[in-house]
Amino acid sequence: MIHFLSLWQRRTSWQHALLLMLGGALATTALAPFFLSSLLWMSIPMLCLVARHAPRSSSAFWSGWWWGLGYSLFSIYWITHALLVDAEAFGWLIPFALLGIGGALALYYGLIAFASYHVRHLPIVPYCLSFALIWTVAEIARSVLFTGFPWNLIGYSVASNDVSMQLASIGGIFLVSLLVVTCATLPLWWIMHQRRAALIAMGIFVLAHGYGAWRLYAHPTVYEPHVRLRLVQAAIPQNLKWSPSGRYDAIDAHVMLSLSKGYPSITHILWPESAMTFRFSEGDLWANRLARIAPERGSLITGVVRAVAPTSPNDPPILYNSLQAITRQGIIDAVYDKRHLVPFGEYIPLRSILPLTKITHGSIDFSTGDSDAPLTTYGAPPMRPLICYEAIFPWLSDNAHPAWIANLTNDGWFGESTAPYQHLHMARMRAVEQGVALARAANTGISAVIDPYGRILASLKLGARGVVDHDLPKATPTPTFYSRFGYSALILSCIFYGIIIALYRPQQFFMQK
Repeated sequence: MIHFLSLWQRRTSWQHALLLMLGGALATTALAPFFLSSLLWMSIPMLCLVARHAPRSSSAFWSGWWWGLGYSLFSIYWITHALLVDAEAFGWLIPFALLGIGGALALYYGLIAFASYHVRHLPIVPYCLSFALIWTVAEIARSVLFTGFPWNLIGYSVASNDVSMQLASIGGIFLVSLLVVTCATLPLWWIMHQRRAALIAMGIFVLAHGYGAWRLYAHPTVYEPHVRLRLVQAAIPQNLKWSPSGRYDAIDAHVMLSLSKGYPSITHILWPESAMTFRFSEGDLWANRLARIAPERGSLITGVVRAVAPTSPNDPPILYNSLQAITRQGIIDAVYDKRHLVPFGEYIPLRSILPLTKITHGSIDFSTGDSDAPLTTYGAPPMRPLICYEAIFPWLSDNAHPAWIANLTNDGWFGESTAPYQHLHMARMRAVEQGVALARAANTGISAVIDPYGRILASLKLGARGVVDHDLPKATPTPTFYSRFGYSALILSCIFYGIIIALYRPQQFFMQK
């Protein structure tokens, strides 16, 4: 460590910034689709050490900010794909969006380093535990403040295997992040001769993985009787989806795939977010056509832009990004309006002072839905609908324990970037947290059926056109600890960390002789 600090001090400020950005970028390789988790033992200790040995608090903050900028830019670079769908209208926004959003997200990592600097006097073990606590608080803040954006939380690095994901069933993604950061700092414990403490911590992590292995072994996938899903992935390019002719072609593609081989055994068909590019209501032409596609023993569940008449005749219609389920009898028996909208994508915040156009089709902002009750459609158990990136918010899945989650998303905005893979694995975490199956219908992929333990049972590759036919897995026999008690395990873990930090006496407990 002394050698590292000596080399660090010889660098100029711009070299420091580049090295820190590289360290942050390196951390993103621990996430999907690469899952190079071992690199966290390099990137996170770098930030931890730099914050501890900064000459002053402002230096610590800016070091954390540069690290966070590297992490954020490599996490959200796919924004460029979304803005290039209509490059003429939105291409000019790319540098402002990347640097603006990346710089704003980097502030959280600057605050992590700033706060860690103020506990630098602690011995290395309590210091690292404090660092992990501060990191977790920052991730919670990032997930909540300013509408929240919990994309690529560090805990999602455990999605590389089903075993390590099982901890989310106890304390959710934030507990997983707390443990991941703690584990990532263990090399510092070892280097600073706190090897007994490091071995004890490693033993705890091994036991946690043992719990995950047992949970998977003891609970094979079981299925709901008489419920067979068909997820339709039509792979419609985003720039064609809303064109005058492309809209009809997109509908025809979904219809043909829905009625393809194996259709008689299907009870429920899922189309992706806004797959139905024409509005429909009971009894109209489009509803009648969709009703003929709906299976006899179930329904067709599709994403659609839903319109509601305004209160004043001079106002534009009220639009919702919605899910609607229609039966063979033409009855729309389930409706859900998206509750968490994408700023600048589906609405313009502060529209009165920002002269911008939303990125999605049309000039009217979407309105926010207000119902979080589980939905029931004919022939299926109660479901929790999540549209697009609602699946990255853990609390939007918290409800009266539905039997499964229906996640409709587009993901055509992301192109062939890392985003569709990351989006899929974040959605998987919701299944593990809640102990329910998740059926994910994505326009360009990745569509998948996931059991309540996070196992991917069937999927389609990114960009492929086709269907996923699979029985609906049952929920866990009993609700998960997380779904029953929320963040209790996280709070208890934080209290436990606090006790260790307050009472830590290395010379009595862990100091090597």
